[in-house]
Amino acid sequence: MSEHISYQTIVIQDHTEKEWKDKLNKDLRDWLSEDFMLSVGIGEAVNNAIEHGEFPVILELQYTKHTVDMRIKDHGKGFNVAKKFHDIEKYGTEKLLSDIVLEERGRGILMMMKIFQKVHYNERGNEVFLWRERRENAEAI
Repeated sequence: MSEHISYQTIVIQDHTEKEWKDKLNKDLRDWLSEDFMLSVGIGEAVNNAIEHGEFPVILELQYTKHTVDMRIKDHGKGFNVAKKFHDIEKYGTEKLLSDIVLEERGRGILMMMKIFQKVHYNERGNEVFLWRERRENAEAI
């Protein structure tokens, strides 16, 4: 028997759409209310796209009762993905997070890497793919 897969696309047109989480399907909103870190991770990814990218921002979600898979894309110029991930590989997320713990900026990608089991950016840096198992099915993150 196959597992039920839910799909949803949310398009954020401008900065006034602060309530994008209210547009999520009820099942996913319930999951986010039970899993604070997942909520933080999705929020970081979407807020990065809104703050640093250009509109529209497109959030595509696919989830089952065990996993969530999402793609968040903005239409901005992106960022230097190779440099960012070189630094993460060289110094590690723990060290980089501890160096900027009190800063207002620079934690989003590092936090996503701690929260999600898979974090992949396109080469341009304006699209991120995130995947995570539901907490009770995942190893400690």
